[in-house]
Amino acid sequence: MTPYQRLERWLAAHRPQILANLQPPASDAELAGLAESLGVSLPPSFLDLYRWRNGQRDRDEPGPFYGLSFLSIAEVLAAWRDWNEILAEDYGSDIHGFSSSVVPGVVKELYASRLWIPFSGDWGGNHIAVDLNPGPNGRLGQVINFGRDEESKYVLGRSVEAFVERIAGELEAGNFVLRAPPDGGFETKRPPTSHFLDAARVWFGS
Repeated sequence: MTPYQRLERWLAAHRPQILANLQPPASDAELAGLAESLGVSLPPSFLDLYRWRNGQRDRDEPGPFYGLSFLSIAEVLAAWRDWNEILAEDYGSDIHGFSSSVVPGVVKELYASRLWIPFSGDWGGNHIAVDLNPGPNGRLGQVINFGRDEESKYVLGRSVEAFVERIAGELEAGNFVLRAPPDGGFETKRPPTSHFLDAARVWFGS
């Protein structure tokens, strides 16, 4: 069973409304169009994620990654363009000045990069992305955090598949708290926090 199937099985058992909000798989034509628009070759693991599901329909509903939204292909491209507009502004080197990699040399010490492709986020300027511009000690296709509040960068998985496998494993091990209606989302029990990137900082950022 793939990590995506394991995650889907958990959602079906515990949060069927989140599963029902996921879109059908992306087509090969849609994925090829995304790669062309981004001007990159997308890793197989990233493509497999979107061959599972093309994000979620309603962005205002909780997402499958401990509540973080799963971006559709259209939203991936829109978020990537927004970050490129920020990078195009004349901030000089100051925009990158407070950024760091928890493990030196694994993630480039940048505020953002046109080769960080977001696929999840909180709609507050913070993302999970596939890294196509790793540091000298990093791995092409690794999954990282970045965004408005994410100065310290760390690796959440060696690939998108590894990231989803970690999520599925934590959920299967009972590491979740189900939120009451009308929210209907879920969060980590260990550590106890309502924002997944805060939990991820404990899991991966030390």
